Amino acid sequence: MTPTDIVTSGLQILSNWLLYILALLGLTVAAIVCLVVVEVVFERGAIARAYTVKPDAFDPDSSASKPSAEN
Repeated sequence: MTPTDIVTSGLQILSNWLLYILALLGLTVAAIVCLVVVEVVFERGAIARAYTVKPDAFDPDSSASKPSAEN
């Protein structure tokens, strides 16, 4: 083996290791982004539920608005 072959082999090992690390980093970032997106979607749903009126709140046929038989 010539010295250039040894250097080339070492550089290939180094590049494979760097690609492996970058792939793990990319997967980690993608997972974090997905978790953030899911959290934002659920948070928007909670905010929307907090600031919306329930559909039966002002329904004249609901049991809360009917006069009771006791009166």
